Amino acid sequence: MQNLITTFSYTLTVLVAFGFFSLHQLQHLKYPVLNLLSYVELPFVQRIDDLVFNITLFRVLITSVLYSWAAIVTIKWLLPTSNKQWIPYVILAIFPLASFFVIPSALEKTEHWLSLFGFAEVGVAFLLPIFLLVILLINKYRGRNYA
Repeated sequence: MQNLITTFSYTLTVLVAFGFFSLHQLQHLKYPVLNLLSYVELPFVQRIDDLVFNITLFRVLITSVLYSWAAIVTIKWLLPTSNKQWIPYVILAIFPLASFFVIPSALEKTEHWLSLFGFAEVGVAFLLPIFLLVILLINKYRGRNYA
């Protein structure tokens, strides 16, 4: 049922976008849905596109908090003997520092970073399971069966 709702909402969004913008405009707009939402006027919300953008930023915040938690748990699992209380603070400081100093603020330069992160994500998704299977096979031949 959820897939049907998602498909219906995406189809409705596409049809409204094609009805509002021309094909040439859709090919050259970076975010046509946000541009489409900027034309919507409600009496209680000044600009609804800002509201949608802030909801998207909230989703990004939740995702980065979950990744930070996973990194902290993984480091504590990898280094069980070190009872360092500063490890979570260092990891939590890396994320904002990377976003302020490493990732550029201009949208055109950010697209390059997003493509690099996308390639890295695909590489991890395909190569990490193969790497783990090779480690399991090596451990099996050594006599330690973890599978």
